[in-house]
Amino acid sequence: MRNTASNYETTPDDAVRANRANFVLKRLRGERWSNRAAAMALGMSHTALGDRTKGLTAFLAEDIEGIAILLREDPVEFFREYLNAGTKMAPTENDGGHKLLDLDSNQEPTGSTSGPKAGELISLAERRAAKKVS
Repeated sequence: MRNTASNYETTPDDAVRANRANFVLKRLRGERWSNRAAAMALGMSHTALGDRTKGLTAFLAEDIEGIAILLREDPVEFFREYLNAGTKMAPTENDGGHKLLDLDSNQEPTGSTSGPKAGELISLAERRAAKKVS
């Protein structure tokens, strides 16, 4: 049966596969690998790697091992991180997590007075001198 919009529902497995694909894509991009260059180094077609990094197709174990070697990482540790990608949820305030602070437009806690005042310029030398004193 062909998958169409009317008869296809996403499953938790699809979400996990997409999260794992995103994990691999971020790691490749972090080391400045394009899909085409990485696929060539791995000995696979760039469309196959593209389908895997989009989450359309699951990665094979040998794909993950090859990517780990390409990234100069331990294949076992990389595979462990790959398997965990997207499966852990961050704890909420009710589950023992921390309450997030309200931040202002400068991404500092609201009411914070630790930074420079509006219009005030601090030179790099002044900041370094202040750090040495404290």
